[in-house]
Amino acid sequence: MYRTPLDKKVRHVQSALNALSAAHLVELVPGNKRRVYDGFRLLDERAGLNREGSALLPYATPDSEDSCLALPASFINEGWIHVLEDSEIVLLMMVACGIGNLETLPQVAIPSRVRLLKYGIGRDSYSTAHPMLAQFGLLEVEEIGRQDDGRVLGYGDDDGAAHVHRLRLMDDAFEKPARETVTKAIKDALDRS
Repeated sequence: MYRTPLDKKVRHVQSALNALSAAHLVELVPGNKRRVYDGFRLLDERAGLNREGSALLPYATPDSEDSCLALPASFINEGWIHVLEDSEIVLLMMVACGIGNLETLPQVAIPSRVRLLKYGIGRDSYSTAHPMLAQFGLLEVEEIGRQDDGRVLGYGDDDGAAHVHRLRLMDDAFEKPARETVTKAIKDALDRS
């Protein structure tokens, strides 16, 4: 059965809308099967999912008083969203959000417990994502209280807050084309090894 490229795109969008509906992130128009995807409504992902009997709420754009994270528009425009791993994107969002931070912006220092509970970033994801983001120039990482091999100095002597990496987004680096930047960084790393 032959399908045109437009038919394939429509099926792809419909499939995505069905998945978002199942996750309670959009509300589809009930009734007419042919028009079920017309006029869908975005839903607030924080409302009602974990409370039985509570209603889902429509999504509303944040106003100036609402806290929200901000990544540079070039994160999308220069293709970074397509070349970064999911763990790297989550780490960038964590730094942009900064909940659980020990410091004041522009640097953040988020303890591992907060990183895991609030953002779902475990040790393995973190330890592979932050060096790559630093290598791409997107993240500045200042290691605190570490030996040259990365081990913590005086591990277990205090609450650990003194040993948390200081992280800062490098907004200007997002202006570089992602594919070329990542390709060059990987080639340079391979040449060094």
